[in-house]
Amino acid sequence: MITPKLTDSTLGGTAHFTCHINGFKTWSHNHHKLPTNSIVSGYNNEILTLYNISSSDSGYYFCVGTGLYYYDIGEANLRIYSK
Repeated sequence: MITPKLTDSTLGGTAHFTCHINGFKTWSHNHHKLPTNSIVSGYNNEILTLYNISSSDSGYYFCVGTGLYYYDIGEANLRIYSK
């Protein structure tokens, strides 16, 4: 699970997502590589922060948690609004 499930932000703003899945976490944006304005941090990469948001940052963010015997995925949506 990722919190929040839905985030609204304005152009130039900041957004934060936290992944609550066990295991080592990897993030993606619309099933592609993360944008260059993103930073993954925290224990096992659980926090994703996007800075200076642009319209291309809108869409779905996925967190995949993997372990020796399991695989889990969570998703969240980022909507962008102009100021």
